Amino acid sequence: DVLRDSDNDGLTLRDEYRYLTDPNDADTDDDTYSDGQEVKKGYSPLGAGRLDMDSDGLSDPWEETNGL
Repeated sequence: DVLRDSDNDGLTLRDEYRYLTDPNDADTDDDTYSDGQEVKKGYSPLGAGRLDMDSDGLSDPWEETNGL
């Protein structure tokens, strides 16, 4: 079931696939913040920095705020 959250981090299995996180580890990058917390705040669950899914150098939260 792609809507299941197997590690209780706030991300569904579909989201875990999208963000390349470990569906069996609530904190993929071991920084004490759950993957779900990081994604909701606009940070990468894989390490330091803001989410930038299209790799254009502009953070996803900034693009959303500015209509891009």
